[in-house]
Amino acid sequence: MRASSGWVPPPLSPLSSLSPSLVISSSHLGSFALIGFPVCRANTYGQYSDEAARLLARELLDGATSATTICVVSAPSVFVALKNLLREARESGAETTWQGEPELVLLEHDDRFGIFGEFVFYDFQQPLKLPGKS
Repeated sequence: MRASSGWVPPPLSPLSSLSPSLVISSSHLGSFALIGFPVCRANTYGQYSDEAARLLARELLDGATSATTICVVSAPSVFVALKNLLREARESGAETTWQGEPELVLLEHDDRFGIFGEFVFYDFQQPLKLPGKS
């Protein structure tokens, strides 16, 4: 069903797997990918297809500067796409729609994403309980 604005959210891509743990893969170029992430089909909250995640990441980066903070809430596939786009731009030196590198924050309840320095535990039951920034 279409929203009144005509915008339709990108399709979710369930990443069903029997693997018991999260696997972050890094190619020889340093890009990240979510590979073995056991997800219940009822809980595919932030697992967008690669194409949709990159589209959302590009939109978040558009106009960003090094003074910008981009906070991704429970959408780790978008967070990974952001990290990859920033790395690709840094390595290629290509012109971008953003200036400098914004600060990234991943608010997520799944502590397996703690492998990222930008991870901050987030509990939807206490949505205003966020750590202070020093």
